[in-house]
Amino acid sequence: MSKILAAVANSEDCTTVFCDLFDTLIHRKAHPHYVLKLWAKHIIRELGLDIKIDELFFIRKASVEYVCEKLQKRASETPYDVQMKEVFNRLLNHEVLGNWSFETFLEYSEKADIAAETSVQFLNRTASSQLMELKEKGYALYCITDFYLSKEQVLELLKFHGLMNLFDDVFVSSVIELSKENKGKLYNYVLDFLGLDAKYVMMFGDNKISDVTNASKCGIKALHIPNHIYKIKNKLNLLGNDKKNYRRINRNLEKRSVKSGHAYGEYIILFHIFTERLYREAKRKQIKNLFFISREGYFMKKMFDHYQSAVQLSEKFTVNTHYFKASRHSATQVSRKELSIENFDYLRGQDPTISVENFFKAFSFSEELISAIAKEVGADQKEMVGDFFESNLFKRIKENDRFKTHYEKNRIDQIRAFRNYVHSFGIDFEEEGITLVDVGWRGTMQESIHAFFENNVKVSGYYLGLKEGNITKDTKRYGLNFSVYPMARPSDNILMANRQLYEQLLSAPHGSTSGYRDEPGNYPIEHYEEKEQEIYNELIAPVQNYMFTEYGRLIDELNPICYEYEVVQEYMTDLALRLGLFAGKRKIKFMHEISKGFYQNVGNNEVGLNYSRSQLRDSKLSLVKRFLLFPEKTFRFLVKIKPVLYAKGLYWLSYPVNLIYYYIKFVRGVRSLFLKKKLLEY
Repeated sequence: MSKILAAVANSEDCTTVFCDLFDTLIHRKAHPHYVLKLWAKHIIRELGLDIKIDELFFIRKASVEYVCEKLQKRASETPYDVQMKEVFNRLLNHEVLGNWSFETFLEYSEKADIAAETSVQFLNRTASSQLMELKEKGYALYCITDFYLSKEQVLELLKFHGLMNLFDDVFVSSVIELSKENKGKLYNYVLDFLGLDAKYVMMFGDNKISDVTNASKCGIKALHIPNHIYKIKNKLNLLGNDKKNYRRINRNLEKRSVKSGHAYGEYIILFHIFTERLYREAKRKQIKNLFFISREGYFMKKMFDHYQSAVQLSEKFTVNTHYFKASRHSATQVSRKELSIENFDYLRGQDPTISVENFFKAFSFSEELISAIAKEVGADQKEMVGDFFESNLFKRIKENDRFKTHYEKNRIDQIRAFRNYVHSFGIDFEEEGITLVDVGWRGTMQESIHAFFENNVKVSGYYLGLKEGNITKDTKRYGLNFSVYPMARPSDNILMANRQLYEQLLSAPHGSTSGYRDEPGNYPIEHYEEKEQEIYNELIAPVQNYMFTEYGRLIDELNPICYEYEVVQEYMTDLALRLGLFAGKRKIKFMHEISKGFYQNVGNNEVGLNYSRSQLRDSKLSLVKRFLLFPEKTFRFLVKIKPVLYAKGLYWLSYPVNLIYYYIKFVRGVRSLFLKKKLLEY
C-alpha cells in the first residue's frame, strides 16, 4: 500500500485530509523565480510594455518586499491585488504603462501568472491518484497552500491538471492573510472555519516545518512527503542561460529544415520574429484592427492569427485581422488625381524608360484601347522610350481625347469601387485610422491609400522591412525586422538583402489585384500569371506548409523561455548571414526556379530577380573599400554572387563566398574591440 494511503488507513480517527499543493501535488520544471520572469515576459508582450523582462521581474520582487514590510506580513500572506497595485504604481511612475488601467493590468497579471505557472508545471501522478482513491473512499479533502496567487488562480491551476473536483475546498494563504509557515496560523483558521477537531485530520506535504512541524503544533497528524530530487533540480534551475536556450531551439529548427529538403524553411524563424514584434506593437498601441495587404499578407495573417490564438491571455482584447486585397498597381489607380494635376510620381520613380504599352497598362486599359491610342499619337506601343515622362510623346498622350476620356473614367470607376470595398469592412476609419501590414519596402500602397482618403485618415504601416519613403505625421511606418529609420544599422544592412526572397516565400495562392469592380462581395479584380501560379503550387506551397508546421512547434518551445530583443536581433542577423553566404546548390537552384514566377505588376512588368549594374552606384574601387571596412553595407551584392554564378553555370566558382561570413564576423569583432566610440560604426 502506498505511503499516503497507508498513513490514513493506520489512523483510525482520520476523516479529513489536508494536502499541500506545490512540490507535493504539483511540481515545476523551473525555479519559482523563473516563473516570475515568465510572468514578466507575458505581461510585456500582452501590454506591449517598453521594458526588459529582468527589469519587470525585479520591480515585482521589490514591490512585494516593500508591501510585506509595510503591512508586516510575509509574501504568502499578502493579497494578490495589493501586491499588483504596488507593481502597477511603480510602472505608472516609470511611464511604461501607456493608457492601461489597473483593472486591465490586474486581469492580465492574473492570467499571465497562470500562463507562466502552467507552462512549467507537471502533476505528481502518484500523489494525485492516492488522493483520488481517498476521495472515493469518502474522506473529505482540502488543499491548504502558502501561495501568493488568489484562490481563483489556484482553482485555474487545479483545473489545468484535471483536479477541479478533487478537493472539497481550497484555502490560500494570500487570501486569508495567514500562512502555514507562520506558526501554522492557517491551520487554526481552517479548523475553525470548517468546525473540525484536529484529531480527525491528517496533513500531507513536502515542507518539514510548514507541513509537518507546524501542523503537529496545531494537533494535526502530519506525514512528510519528501521531494528532495525536485528540490535539488529547482536549485539547479537557478543556473542556466536563456540565450543558449533560445539559440538551441532555433538551431534545432534549422537542422530539421535542412533534413526536410524544403529549401529556406529556416525563414520561418525570421517570420516568427516579425509576428512576435507585430503582436507586441499592436498591444502596446491598443490597435483594434490590422489590415494585411495581399499577397504577402496572406501567409503573414495566417501566422499572426495562429500566434495570437496560441499566446493571448484574454480573448476580450483580441486584435481583429483582415485580409485587404490591394497592390501597388491597384492602389496607385485609386489615388490618382485629375489629369491636369496628376504628376505620375510613382511611375516616374520606377523607371524613366518605359513603353507606351506598359504606361497604359498602369490604368488597366484593354489591348484594343492601347492600340487605338498608340495609333492616334503615332507611337510604337512596345518600343521603350527613354525619359518617357519628359518626351513629346508623353505630351501628345496627355492631350489625346481618347486617353483623357478613358483615364478619367478609369479613375472615377476605381475610386468608387474601392471606396465601397473599404466601407465593406464596417470600420470607422475616420475615427480609428487604418493600420496596414505588409512585407515592405517603401510604403507605396500606404501613401496611395492615404491619398485616396484625401489625407484625412491616419494610415499607419507595419512592415517586415522598410526602405526610404515619403513619411508624414499621418503615414508613419515601421520596419520590425529591419529599417532605414531612424538609420540603417549593420544588422539592417544584412537583413535587407535578398528582399525578393522574402516576397516569394510569402506568396499567396491567388493573383495580384489589378483593380476593383463595384460588385459587393467581389470587389477586387485579380490577375494570376500562369507561370506564377505554377511556381506557387509546385515550389512555394510545400515550403509554406512545412514552415507553418514548424511555426507552431517553435511557438510552443519558446513559450517557457525568457529572451530579450538583443538576443533575438543577434541571432536573426547571424541567421541571415549564414543563409545568404552558406547557401548550397539546392537552395540556389530553388531561388533560381521561383524567380521565374516573380512578376512586377508596375512599370515594365519585369519577370525574375534582376540584378542590374545600375544598382552599383559607386565605382568598383569604392565598393571594394566599403567591403573591406564595412562589409555589411555590401551584403546585398555579396548574396547575389552565388545566384549569378549559378545562372551562368559557374556555381563551382562560388565556394570562396562562404569565407566572407568569417571575414564579416572578424571585421565586426575588430570594430567592437578598437572602435569603442563607434564613430565609424554606420
